[in-house]
Amino acid sequence: MENNLVVDADALRRSMVPTSLANLVRRNHHLVSVCLASKHQIADKTNAIPQQAVKQTLDNWRLIAMHLTHPLTSNTKTSLHLIGHHSGRRFVMTSDIHSIDTNAGLVRTANSIYGITGRMSEGEPNPDELIHMCATLNGWGIGELAGMPGWTW
Repeated sequence: MENNLVVDADALRRSMVPTSLANLVRRNHHLVSVCLASKHQIADKTNAIPQQAVKQTLDNWRLIAMHLTHPLTSNTKTSLHLIGHHSGRRFVMTSDIHSIDTNAGLVRTANSIYGITGRMSEGEPNPDELIHMCATLNGWGIGELAGMPGWTW
């Protein structure tokens, strides 16, 4: 008896490419969610940041909210992350944002200051950016819990 396995490579590839922030999380939705940061969340992080040297300057940037719920305590932690492109090419996703100063064009995380140029991009990240987010979150150990496609660096 011959076993003929037929694989639709295009369908497999499409299943690996997230179509939206919500589509990054494919299991344990009660523990993990990722979305665009709300105006209220952004306002809560808005503070003046003194001008200083920046680690990188990002364009085509967005602010992303990630909600993680501890499975035993049900405590939820929400973190905001800056995503964008350094020099118009290399994708960057920062650690948790501590402060945002859009007037000065600066974002502060625990250990770094990032510059931001232009206005915040609107709408969902594109598929390439979503793939990079998967790789970053997989590297941070969140991807497996959330059932994210297995993209890595």
